[in-house]
Amino acid sequence: MARPNRTTLGVAALSAAAMGTCIWGLLSAGVIGTPNVGAIGFEFVIAISAVVGLFYGLGRLGPDGGLTPALIAMSLVVAGGLAFVSLGKSPSATVTQPLFLLRFGLAGLLVASSVVLALGERRECWTMLSRGAALLAGAGLLGAGAWKLQQATAGEVRAVHLAGLIGAILLAIVVCAMACVGAHLIVRAFERAIELREDSAAGAKPGGSGSEQGVRNAAG
Repeated sequence: MARPNRTTLGVAALSAAAMGTCIWGLLSAGVIGTPNVGAIGFEFVIAISAVVGLFYGLGRLGPDGGLTPALIAMSLVVAGGLAFVSLGKSPSATVTQPLFLLRFGLAGLLVASSVVLALGERRECWTMLSRGAALLAGAGLLGAGAWKLQQATAGEVRAVHLAGLIGAILLAIVVCAMACVGAHLIVRAFERAIELREDSAAGAKPGGSGSEQGVRNAAG
């Protein structure tokens, strides 16, 4: 069993809150009146996920590199959304429901907890993650700028429209490059965290990596 820390206890608290939303969800599903079987089923999916989150947060499950909170977050958003769809709500109406927005907020905090657990105090990984996120944010802003440029010049004379279209295409190429590099840095941050965690675990084995480290030091 993993020893609980501040972050995993936060996951347990968020999971308890997610379980509490199931009461609201079951009432919305008509469990007291005419029940909607599909919606009730999705609420039980969320409840089971929340129970797993509680056990995880309290250290009753083994460490998994921070994956469990992210999976619980996915369950909250997907099952929570499908519950409203089962009740006849359209996707556009679903995303404006107070219960869905509450669960979406809890899911965001769970994803943040997952990132903290995955990267830990590895500064190198956080640097890569922040750079990747900055590039993705920049790509989003440039993409919006390219769209606005193309729209602004759409009704102009041919030369202005052509210049605007070329500018938008060039910006789109830059956006694609920034998005690819940003996504790569984010993925690499988590890969590097796994590598460092495996190296640390190997170094903790008696007679394992210690001798290898000594050889590397001697070679250096």
